[in-house]
Amino acid sequence: PYLQKPEKDSIIILWETSEALPGTVRVYEATARQTPDYSRPFRTFPCGADTMHRVQVTGLEAGKSYCYELASEDGTPLTECFPFRAAPQ
Repeated sequence: PYLQKPEKDSIIILWETSEALPGTVRVYEATARQTPDYSRPFRTFPCGADTMHRVQVTGLEAGKSYCYELASEDGTPLTECFPFRAAPQ
């Protein structure tokens, strides 16, 4: 997966799969060590069945740290949780 177009309140997450499958991006607030705080989930963003997936994560706080993971439609995690930071003001 990779990130594009970071803004103070949104970012785009893209990834490719070999088969056209639906998926989900789960976003968590990050701890001071840039690890996910699983007790504080931020939001879940579903995406349709395709081989090229694109999700715009919205509602971020400027400069705040988050982590995201990709999951299958049934919620099974497909990746580790990757850290990112929303763009500053």
